[in-house]
Amino acid sequence: MLRWLVPPLDRSIDRHKIDLTDSHQGIKQDSRGVRSLLKPSHINIITSQLFSVTFLTKPGEKVLYATGDVLAQQAVEKRGSKNHDFARTGRMAFYGGAIFGPAATLWFRFLQSHVRLGGPTTTMLAQVACDQSIMASANAACFLATMTALEGGDVGVKVTSTWPTVMKANLMLWPWVQMVNFKVVPLEHRVLVVNIVALGWNCYLSLVNSKADDQAAK
Repeated sequence: MLRWLVPPLDRSIDRHKIDLTDSHQGIKQDSRGVRSLLKPSHINIITSQLFSVTFLTKPGEKVLYATGDVLAQQAVEKRGSKNHDFARTGRMAFYGGAIFGPAATLWFRFLQSHVRLGGPTTTMLAQVACDQSIMASANAACFLATMTALEGGDVGVKVTSTWPTVMKANLMLWPWVQMVNFKVVPLEHRVLVVNIVALGWNCYLSLVNSKADDQAAK
């Protein structure tokens, strides 16, 4: 690596003198190599990755989790603006932006890089199986634990009583979504697909979490 970076030496004249001609040619070669890395296709990939990480995950997840809670409180529970629980909406936004968004981005990259078996269909099925058995189950438990901890409740009781219900609903929706997602959607847009579907899913999570709190309070 170092030999490639250092211009060639003119050892025939002096061990300590640099052949300016060779050095100039080396610089030209290096500049051509750098330009080759900055082709439009490469720039587009870098830009889409940055866009995905900075907008579609952290701020995007905050908005989507908060919106899901607003839908749960206003469209389903019919609380009205005066009775809206803004602390509950804030907790949902925190979880989406600080925990799920970054975790989902890293998880999809891991699946794309490390879970590859045979052909495209076999790879897709393996990725969905890993996603549902590892990420989905862990995220459900993490969501319930985080919400309960922020509410000051009993984490163990909430996770034990509510996690099976969440996972049953999860298995009715997300395996089918992820089959399409892993099969046809490019890596840089997979979090966006999850975010779109998650708008309704986050509404459901907010309702389940709230009902569990109401039952525990009785």
